[in-house]
Amino acid sequence: MHGIQSADNAQRIAATHSAQAASAPLAGDPIGVRNGSQRGPSSQALEPWRSEKPRGDFISEYRANMPTWFEGNSKLMSHATHQMSMFETLNRASGGVNAVAINQKMSDIRLDLAEIVPGSSMEGMKLIQNGDDIRGRMPYETLSMEGEKYMLHDNEANSRLADGPFCFTIQSSNPNEVRLGARSNGGHTAISRGADVYYAGEMEFQKGSLQFWSNDSGHYKPNPEDREQISRLPVASLFPEDKFKQAQT
Repeated sequence: MHGIQSADNAQRIAATHSAQAASAPLAGDPIGVRNGSQRGPSSQALEPWRSEKPRGDFISEYRANMPTWFEGNSKLMSHATHQMSMFETLNRASGGVNAVAINQKMSDIRLDLAEIVPGSSMEGMKLIQNGDDIRGRMPYETLSMEGEKYMLHDNEANSRLADGPFCFTIQSSNPNEVRLGARSNGGHTAISRGADVYYAGEMEFQKGSLQFWSNDSGHYKPNPEDREQISRLPVASLFPEDKFKQAQT
């Protein structure tokens, strides 16, 4: 990210991701039930990093955890280091004439850093790392099923029939949620922020009906056989095995 966003734009982004984080169903909830008043364990654990910790504590504790969180993941460590440096620089300037814009920019960066805090890995589950660049943040929608139709939900609680092709990610920090975004808007890391995933690929729909899902992701490159672990997640019913199509290598 470069430069200071307008206060309105940064505030919109912060509101977008706060609302999206609140939309994930708890493990065991029927697919399609969305309860904004509750969060699954992984999302709940991230809440202090999103907004609750004082800035000084956030900086010192986040930096202290980075070597453990991102061990063996140089892409994510580099991204987190860059974002944290920006946050610290802006924090030193947060009382100036551009205080409102700076504070909103800091909120955006803080959300970005919270997104990549790893969740507690489920036993026997493989974490799949991003192996490419991390694109700029883009809005995403979440996926559910109502009856026999797949639905997309945006940050303003609007819903629509799923239609067309999308990238998808299932992040290890929130396995209750399937994120979808347009490849033309930056692809997988624009919606995952480069965080570890349990799976990633593409899905295509036609008027609410799933045509196929695949392991097609240039950033994560998941193995076809690793799709088996989706069956252990709360979102498993969204990924019928007979609709899987292996990506061409």
